[in-house]
Amino acid sequence: MSPNPSYISIATTAKRLNKSIRTIWRWTNQKKAEGFPQPIKLSAGTTVLDFEELLRWEEKKKTNTLV
Repeated sequence: MSPNPSYISIATTAKRLNKSIRTIWRWTNQKKAEGFPQPIKLSAGTTVLDFEELLRWEEKKKTNTLV
């Protein structure tokens, strides 16, 4: 993580990836989505993902599909 991490909400992540919120939560708990960022609980009712980790995961997925 960077010294000044940027966060992305679960809902925004779902929209970004064109998936349901439920799918995003499932990915955080499954090995099937290997390397998917783990949730960070900021406070009661506020859980986010590290945006830089999400970008790295997306890039890795792009690279793997091109092979």
